[in-house]
Amino acid sequence: GELISDDGRIANTGRTAYWDAAWQQFTGKPLLGEGPRSFSYHFNKNFPEGFWVGTRTPRNVHNDYLQTLAEYGLIGGVLAALFLITHIGRGLRYLAWFRNRRFARDGTRFSNSLALVVGALAAAATYLVHSLFDFNMHLLANASLMAFTFGILASPGFRVRQGEAIPGAAQRIFVGKALVPLAAVSILLLGWKHTHTDILLRRGEAAMVAGDEGQAIADLRAVAEADPDNFRAIKNLAVIRFNKIYEEGLPDFIAVSYAKAALSGFEAALELHPYDYLSMVYAARCNTYLAVFETDPGARAARLAEASRALKGASDWAPKRFEPATWRGALLRTRANLAEIEEEPARALALARESLESFEYAVSRTPMRMRGNTPQERGLLEMRKAVARLSNANG
Repeated sequence: GELISDDGRIANTGRTAYWDAAWQQFTGKPLLGEGPRSFSYHFNKNFPEGFWVGTRTPRNVHNDYLQTLAEYGLIGGVLAALFLITHIGRGLRYLAWFRNRRFARDGTRFSNSLALVVGALAAAATYLVHSLFDFNMHLLANASLMAFTFGILASPGFRVRQGEAIPGAAQRIFVGKALVPLAAVSILLLGWKHTHTDILLRRGEAAMVAGDEGQAIADLRAVAEADPDNFRAIKNLAVIRFNKIYEEGLPDFIAVSYAKAALSGFEAALELHPYDYLSMVYAARCNTYLAVFETDPGARAARLAEASRALKGASDWAPKRFEPATWRGALLRTRANLAEIEEEPARALALARESLESFEYAVSRTPMRMRGNTPQERGLLEMRKAVARLSNANG
């Protein structure tokens, strides 16, 4: 359904917008897809004008089939389809066998195995239909239940008399003896590693929200050491360093060291996840901050140019989010201030006007519930005054 928010934008459940964005992502790379968890990054590029996304980017398409195609392509879709056809077909073959052999042989109408298979088929059918509108297979509880359900369908409990053939028995024995133990060991090893680090990661992120910096750093560092490719741990450690820059009374040289350390962290995060527009924004903010302390004009220009490139990348990936526009406005404000110091009033005015435009767009994209004293609103007011003052100075 759709509702209209208090500033006239569409505020809805998002499903149709998510589906359109997922389909665009799939058609862009149909064979292999863009990889797991890539939908949220592509959604920032593809969601429709006027769609209300608030402050969070959706991780799931609300359609398991479209998400499989978008992230794993046709190859992943075909493999998923084969899995479903194999297991559901197995359950249907059991029903046919029960009717044609066991019931016809001794008239049995009641069977625990029959009840389990009928229940498993009903559960699978329910989930498969619901997966058209939600992300069941991306929730651990639902995925675990479906694993149990498909386990029942994989071995429904054929019972035969001595000498009677069991449908698919040879294949099932081979898989059970050769592949299942290997898969179980692999899952246990990978599961231990990722479960342990995921617990630490979530505890570290909760500590960040609660303001417990020491606990957050300890947990996130433990995650980064155990799993050097954990993007979220590296990014969150960089965010903690970045936030230290603005602590009251912190000497400039210490703040600069924090900014450099944070920049290194965001660059490392982007190497792991090059689509993360917020890491691009943070990297740009670090370079903008460091540019102010550069005494060499060439080094300062290089910092500002790097910040501009990062914000361009963020705007390309998230053209309708407020964060890239906010900090592009801040970058242009810094450049306008430097131009004014260097006694270039015409250039300062041009940059100030660009900054004002960026802040205006950022405010227009900011959710109403967030407004009140945001950086983009403060920047908008500041640059309106700056543009007026510089316009008078330029005659």
